[in-house]
Amino acid sequence: MARIRWYDNSDCYVWLFNVGRGLSAFIKTPLNQGIIVDLGASRDYSPQEFIAREILPHLDLYRQLYDDGDYKDFKIAQVIISHPHVDHFNNIDMLFPLESSNPFQPALLTCPHSHGEAPDEALNWARIKNYPESKEKERLYRESYKKRNPPLQTIQFHAGYTVQDFEYGIYYIPPPICEEIYPNDNDSDNVKYGNATSLVLFLRYGKNTILFPGDMPPESMSYLLSEGRGVQKRYTRFNPNFKDSHPKWHEETSDQPSLKACLETYGLSILIAPHHGLESGYSSELYQCIKTGKPMLVLISEKRHKTDHNGSVDDKYRSGAHGLSIDVEGKTEPYCSFSTANNKHILVKFNGYDAPTVYAREKDMNLLDK
Repeated sequence: MARIRWYDNSDCYVWLFNVGRGLSAFIKTPLNQGIIVDLGASRDYSPQEFIAREILPHLDLYRQLYDDGDYKDFKIAQVIISHPHVDHFNNIDMLFPLESSNPFQPALLTCPHSHGEAPDEALNWARIKNYPESKEKERLYRESYKKRNPPLQTIQFHAGYTVQDFEYGIYYIPPPICEEIYPNDNDSDNVKYGNATSLVLFLRYGKNTILFPGDMPPESMSYLLSEGRGVQKRYTRFNPNFKDSHPKWHEETSDQPSLKACLETYGLSILIAPHHGLESGYSSELYQCIKTGKPMLVLISEKRHKTDHNGSVDDKYRSGAHGLSIDVEGKTEPYCSFSTANNKHILVKFNGYDAPTVYAREKDMNLLDK
């Protein structure tokens, strides 16, 4: 019996690529539309060629509707850059040229910004401390959103068919409020400020859930979970009836479910460890919000720790999950946490009703037949 191909079914696929310390993930939604989460790359590997060759040709187009009645079709529905530290946008070059002929041009580019039309969300670039050699990448980041119009959004439901129980939300603290949380102009607070601007992504497909918290520090995670002043929410449920009754959920904060409510109600299947699993990113309050007290599995996108300056993965993640079987190069064993530092790309597969299926392979091509 022939295996059903990944793009011919309604499962949700999440690829987590091995890019060292940084993040690069690709989500194939149950509607066969594509969302990129962060544009990380390492000296040894960039997922750009793999995505262009093996994923993009098989995705359904996402149609972006405009206020004037016009529309455009895109291969990628959304690119989310969680925050402006270069390990999360090393591969920003893939968005250029900024033309529709570029298949990596998304319908929505969603990132912390300093767009002149949105002063209440303006990023303070003076406090973003990337490496000096990253200035060109930083320039491209800022150039990439010049022609984009606020507000930050989630994609909308336009499909001709409905997938039951599929939804996702983006939560964030506007950068000016992040400055209030971390007011000191020193190295420590400046790093935390940049991390606190992270866009946090929660996705649910039936009983399966995943959280991408970016590099959110514990203090700002507490602020986000408590829905402090100014916290922003965007949310889409892929159901035509719901879209009609909540037409602004994707672009304005209103009565969308809070991140805390989502975690308390649905629990968490997969946690992408905040700040690459470092001790500085561990949030006890995040765990306290999760139904059943912890996720099924923690996945960590990190580099190998060769010196003390690299930091260390918080030991709490090693036992901070219920455990889930992972197929590693054909051998299946239970894990509480698993890291790309094992020189593996990771694929998470959600069907909406069973426990997630997780695979880890050294070669990205070996994740295509799952």
